[in-house]
Amino acid sequence: MKMKAHPAAWLRSRLLFAVILTGSGAACLAEDADFETLKRDIQGRAGQIQEAKARGELLETANGLLAAGSGAGSASTQMLEQENSARKRMFELIAARTGESMDDVSSLFALRAARQQPSAPADRPPAPTPATPAPAESGGAPFVPVQSGNRVPLRILTRPLALLYAAADAGAATTGGAVPSFSALVVLRRENGWYQVADKVGGPSRGWMKEADVMEWKHHLVASFTHPDGRNKVIVFRGKESLQRLAQESPELRTSQVKSYAAALASPGTGRVPEEILGAEPDGWARMQNQFFLLPVIDQQTVEMDGRDASILRIAAATHERGQGPPPAAARPAGSADSPKLDIVFVMDLTRSMGPFVERTRQMLTEIASSLSGGGIAADAVALGLWGYRDDPKLCEGIGFNTRNFTPELQSVPAFVQTLEGVQETKVDSIDYAEDVFAGVADAVTQTKWRDGAIRLILLVGDAPGRGHKEEERECAIRPRPKGTACGMNVEELRALATAQGVKISTIYLESSKWRQFTERGEQQFRTLGRNPSSDRLAASYTLLNATDPADYAECARSFATQLGENLRQTASQQPLPRNAEVPAGKDDPKAAGKQMADNVFRGAMIEWASSRKDLPVPRDIDGWVLDKDPADPTITALDAAVLLNRDQLDSLKRLIDDLVNAGIRSQISSEDLFTSLLAVAATGARDPGRLRNAKSLREAGMIPDFLQGLPYKSDSAVMALSQERWQAMSGDEQSDFIKNIESKLRYYEGIYEDTDKWAKINPNDDEASKVYAVPLKNLP
Repeated sequence: MKMKAHPAAWLRSRLLFAVILTGSGAACLAEDADFETLKRDIQGRAGQIQEAKARGELLETANGLLAAGSGAGSASTQMLEQENSARKRMFELIAARTGESMDDVSSLFALRAARQQPSAPADRPPAPTPATPAPAESGGAPFVPVQSGNRVPLRILTRPLALLYAAADAGAATTGGAVPSFSALVVLRRENGWYQVADKVGGPSRGWMKEADVMEWKHHLVASFTHPDGRNKVIVFRGKESLQRLAQESPELRTSQVKSYAAALASPGTGRVPEEILGAEPDGWARMQNQFFLLPVIDQQTVEMDGRDASILRIAAATHERGQGPPPAAARPAGSADSPKLDIVFVMDLTRSMGPFVERTRQMLTEIASSLSGGGIAADAVALGLWGYRDDPKLCEGIGFNTRNFTPELQSVPAFVQTLEGVQETKVDSIDYAEDVFAGVADAVTQTKWRDGAIRLILLVGDAPGRGHKEEERECAIRPRPKGTACGMNVEELRALATAQGVKISTIYLESSKWRQFTERGEQQFRTLGRNPSSDRLAASYTLLNATDPADYAECARSFATQLGENLRQTASQQPLPRNAEVPAGKDDPKAAGKQMADNVFRGAMIEWASSRKDLPVPRDIDGWVLDKDPADPTITALDAAVLLNRDQLDSLKRLIDDLVNAGIRSQISSEDLFTSLLAVAATGARDPGRLRNAKSLREAGMIPDFLQGLPYKSDSAVMALSQERWQAMSGDEQSDFIKNIESKLRYYEGIYEDTDKWAKINPNDDEASKVYAVPLKNLP
């Protein structure tokens, strides 16, 4: 649904706070003298307050006001009182001007204040002291950059048996013996075919290496295997020529050759492996999250397969052990391969229209209690939970809550049935049709107390679509209208978040004959959420049911849960996994739809679960070429590309989007051109005002972070290519959609930043500040 261009309250509030916090002027928005006086008052204290916050004497709170911290003296306390008095009056003025509530205004100010100066985690060590400037080539920087004028360090990967020399001379003494294969080292200097290297930026020199002993790793790109279900194995070739020839063959011949290579590799020692083949991906799903290894991308070339673009990638497979064997068993996740545990969390719409379905859920779970216990299923094999979602209680009086967790600890089936007795739908109607579906899913993904080592599964049930970030219902006559989801993410980012957290989602959308105009949007959202990693190429774990008959839902959900129990039994007895198939239309056969949804999601989850509990023989210490698509079908992706970012780089990405969102809002309201607005809201200490003033694109403005320069990807949101001309050519609707979409990515990046378990070290001896996160190229702005 498109939005009409409008100076909405949230746009005005956010821009007013950007004006106050950055010190920029906005006469078109701040007409009255009282506001201007408050703005100058707050800006005048900003420097002193930042210093006091840095010392821990003052703290920002969630209600937009300051609180006293440890060691706050009389001067800090007096400043706190003055600041809070000014802020409260400012909140009143902005609330009156925009029509928002005081609570919303103060919360938005707190969010903006927190983003002005991102804080590092408490356990994060200080940035390393820069090394002595080394090369003329790097312009006095402590390392050689990937590109001229760039601040991203060039890394090299060491080849097998590579040596370190005390000087850039083959006759110089060597130090420490051979360097472990495929170690990733920072280049300090590069001259005459030699590289001076260090373990990290700011670290001491380890010596010099010959050009022939290293490979340049320019953009810190890595490849990762996609879920293996439904595609052929990735084969590693010695040279790109063989792959180029393979890409030109017919699909039938490509399929035959790849299968023959895989069969030959499965029977080593028979002499059947062709000379041009180095290896293949292992059985199962080898993932960085489960078994740390890297597939650095050294080179990339585009080829055409059946009229589609594909990439030939040169990769250098490496692990933390650098060829020393698999990690010790103690380092692997706990659990045995034949005893999976299953956490099932229901996420349900609990608004008035869902009453019959809540009652059917109680009946259904009571009936299947026996099927999920006993009969070969361990007592603790299954745990259940429930999250309910409704809509904004500030706008919908009496609705009770936006989201609620009814099971702070996941429960056994009998205990869960008792919990359900206290669950009721609201008797109050929402003020529009859409509900906060995305907040319900996001909270269930991130706040459920999932059990360690268990398969994480959500069953989402609802009869209305969710609002995307900042989206309003045009049909809603009530003012103010609901302003989108509380989680701040669109469906694509929410799906990516669930994947990153290892949560599988199955969805049931209940179609109401009275509200069929919403079915297409709701069905698209629920289908997207049901596309787990294993179903990108196969059927999603999703079905559409008729909301006029709660019995259809009960039959589908009962079949879903019962089949999960049956699959657990079969897995425990070492029977084969169920096959994937298209989910039949639930309205035609609810029982068959429930069974197939369960089979699809369980098969993909079990492959991932089993793979995380054994040491897969991932390719290691090899330098070869691979195809990023399935040779049999170039529409199927076999390898995803990602870029390794550290926390500082992710911070800069967050700041770019925040500046761009604020500038876009200001440009819409004030009719300024985009880059004049950027000049007003961007921190001038970090940007070149002259460059911003004369820029015609974000690239010319110097706002694209160095680590995004030169990456081989196309941005879906077109941030990289955004220019003044392109912005002006957008309609008001398109500009608003652009702002909403990139702000949704900001929520996703904030989730990554806080997900400390997923940050990893490239080298075992890296410090905490050097940890990186593999951000998929498709999730970049």
